[in-house]
Order: sequence, then C-alpha cells, then structure tokens
Amino acid sequence: MSICLVPVKKFRKPLRSLAPSLVFSALRPLCLVVVLLYSVASAYAQEGEGVTVEIGHSAGNAGETVELPVDFFRGIHQPATMVLWIGYDPARLTPVEDYFETIVRDDQGNPVRDDEGHVMTTRSGVRADFSLEDTGKMLTVAYHPAEGAIAISIAGLGTDQAAIPEGPLLTLAFRIDPSLSVGPTLDVVGHDTNNPVVVDGAERRSSASDTEGPIVLAMRDGGILVGCSAPDLPENVTASQGRSDGILIAWDAVDSPGVTYRVYRADTDDLEVALPLGEGWVEATDFLDITANPADSMAPGGCNGAPPADGPTYYYWVASRTPVGCEQPPSGVAASGFRRGGKTLLTAGFGGLGEVVFGAVLLVLAWLSPAWVCRRKRHA
Repeated sequence: MSICLVPVKKFRKPLRSLAPSLVFSALRPLCLVVVLLYSVASAYAQEGEGVTVEIGHSAGNAGETVELPVDFFRGIHQPATMVLWIGYDPARLTPVEDYFETIVRDDQGNPVRDDEGHVMTTRSGVRADFSLEDTGKMLTVAYHPAEGAIAISIAGLGTDQAAIPEGPLLTLAFRIDPSLSVGPTLDVVGHDTNNPVVVDGAERRSSASDTEGPIVLAMRDGGILVGCSAPDLPENVTASQGRSDGILIAWDAVDSPGVTYRVYRADTDDLEVALPLGEGWVEATDFLDITANPADSMAPGGCNGAPPADGPTYYYWVASRTPVGCEQPPSGVAASGFRRGGKTLLTAGFGGLGEVVFGAVLLVLAWLSPAWVCRRKRHA
C-alpha cells in the first residue's frame, strides 16, 4: 500500500529517468481501486463485529392504529440482553400502551389460570415475537412521551444467558394523529451510538451484551406511510354460544391475497371500547377466545347434576389488513357469544386430625368427618 503514497512528479530528464514516474502513474488507478475495496471490506468487517436491529415499515390512515415490526440481525456475536431506545414524533404518533393482549404462560408454555380457572392475560404496546418468548426472555417497556422515546429492555430471568434469536424481534403499536393528511412518512428511528436521545438530562443509546461484555449495536430506521388502500372487512362474523373451552369466532375470508385478520372484543355492544385479542394477526378465518370468562358461580342446584351456568355475553368484531400493513378497522354489527361453565365435581375434603392417643401397646388415631366440597372443573 505504500506505493500509493508516493507522489508522481514531473521530471525533465532522459527517458530512463522518467521510468519510475511512469510506473507510479500507471499504478495510480489500481491503487485507488485497492483503497476502495479495502474501505468496503473494513466496513463489512466492522458491521460483522456487532449486531443490527432494524425497524420496519408499515402504512395506515389518519386516526388508525398501526403495527410496526422490529427485526434483529446478529453478526458473530450472540447477545443475551439488549436495551433498545426507539424514537418517534409525539406530535404525530402516539404509542398505544394497551393494544396487544399476551397470555401469561408457565415454563412449559401452558396458559396460567387464576383461582377461578380463568386464563390470565396482560396488555402492552409492545409484543414480543414467539421465538423471543421461547427463549425465556422478558420485555420491560418504559414510555417517555415528552421526548418521543420508548425504552425496551430484553433480558432473561435470573442467570439466564440464552442468546436472543435472530429474525423477528417485536412489534410496536402506534396511533396516527387524526389531523394528518395523506402522503407523509412518519419516521420511527433507532437511537444508537451515532444518534443518542436525551432523556432525564442524560444521553441514552441502544446497547447489547453477552457473557463477555458489551457488543456494538447499530439501529436502522423505519417509518409509517400515512394513506393507504385498506381491504374489505370480512363478512358473516359469528360467535359460538355454549362451548365450554372458549368462544369460537368465525368469518368469511376476504377475496384478496395476503389478507390477515384480528378479532376485537368488548363486554358491551360498544365498538368504541373494544380491544384486539390474540398475540398477532392471523391468516385463519376463525379464532378461539379462551380468555372469555365462564360463569362466576355454580348453576342452581350445586352438585346435584344441574346443567352448568352460562357465562357473560361478549361482543366481537373482525378487522382485516393487507400484507403491507394497511388495516381496515372493525365496524358494523357485533357478533355475540358466551361460554358455558364447566361441570361440577363432588370431592371429599379432609376434615382434620382430631386426636392422637398413645397407649401401652396401641396407637389410636381419630379424625373428624370429611367435609364434602363442591368444586367447579377447570376449563380447557
């Protein structure tokens, strides 16, 4: 490479004295090519030393809620923890903090139920991808609306150091300001080393680490296009009445390629208070709502074999979305359904130890009569 640093001078000497200068002049284009290739290779080498988080693109109309994907690409490192700082324009976008429904699951992936047998759920404005949940990672989300920033921590429980899987990472939910006109793209940016955000008087940057220490993390920005052509809404939406394992919602498919669906539910026949169910959009044309509650009390007659009671009535609507993320919000008449309670079981509960008498030879045990208890069978 030192040959590229030798200046080419003009010599007024015999031809043999000009030979070195002519050689250098001939090599100059080759040197420039070598330098360029070296720079490109260095850039790729530096990128390979770290990891990249890419914010995706989506589209929606003014006043609508839009989902924005975030993907993860790793180089030679496999980070176990990450903290992401994501920025947006708070005058034009608002995070929807209760948009996604997540079913609480145990270590085996089974839904966790409360004492009444109801499936436990949480709601958030950020949904972790299934692959992230499979590794036991937990999300902690903090919103900073004044600065237009969201802080998302991804880490395992305790000493867990499993690598964060490459590919889809999480999904964000934003509501577009209803006063916006068609056309602009609303930037959603990643705050990394080159683009920090100031929160609480300090610069904040996205970061990643593994067992050996920090890893270079680069962010790629995304955005939301305002104005799009939404698909038709599905027709013939129905909801089951009387199933014990949940309420089954079904509908006709929209005649358009790549359309996906999302079910909304409310406790009353009021679309304004309906919230989306499930953990993402689905291609199927049915959805089983296992979080609908059955009856809170036994049917009259208790344990004498009376039919189980019906649970509260729920109201459902279905939204549709194109492959580029343009959503048709739910509307129209709701489909109503309810869930039937489980069967009652008669079980004997231990009444308690009453007396222990030690004799010379015999040990005498006495106990109280069993307490018969009527229990409701837990639902599938």
